[in-house]
Amino acid sequence: MIIILPLAYLVKDCTTEFYAVDSCVDSGGSYDYDKNKCDKKDDHDYSPYHKRNRDLIVTCVTISIAGSAVLFRVRQKIKTYNSSDK
Repeated sequence: MIIILPLAYLVKDCTTEFYAVDSCVDSGGSYDYDKNKCDKKDDHDYSPYHKRNRDLIVTCVTISIAGSAVLFRVRQKIKTYNSSDK
């Protein structure tokens, strides 16, 4: 779970924003990335997700990698323990 949950959160966050931006543009607005809302009056520059959410991305990926390392180490210990019982 520690491996999948951070990445699932990241995908959910990115997807939610994508649909909000798409809906805003389809309705004739411009998405304000700083305020996270649709603006019907002013135009706003595009701001890539990875530039605005760098810390979130790094944190989620780091937690997933750390979880993978812990899982790998635990599996090695279990395998070593089981082979020493024989």
